[in-house]
Amino acid sequence: MINCERLICLRRSRGLTQLTVSKDLYISRSTYSSYERGIRQPSSDMLTRLASFYGVSTDYLLGRSDTPLLFSGLPPRDVSLLNGLISASDDEKQVIHFILRRSLG
Repeated sequence: MINCERLICLRRSRGLTQLTVSKDLYISRSTYSSYERGIRQPSSDMLTRLASFYGVSTDYLLGRSDTPLLFSGLPPRDVSLLNGLISASDDEKQVIHFILRRSLG
């Protein structure tokens, strides 16, 4: 079963709407919405398309792995840090950006 919260987090972290994602995947917004709400499960083909769209593994979408494909091979500490950055609020991201710019010159 697809992890609905991860699907929502992936979409929101990219600043996308359900309508935008559904158009890019050539499905209706209501179909995509039903995936996010857990009302409907995507087919294996759609699961693969969703994983490709978001740049993660199907195992990540299914909740079998806590590491998106994007971070595979990194030490757990680094994966945790990157996941924290992805899920940070806009204000938190601005603070992080400020700190990095100051420290890197």
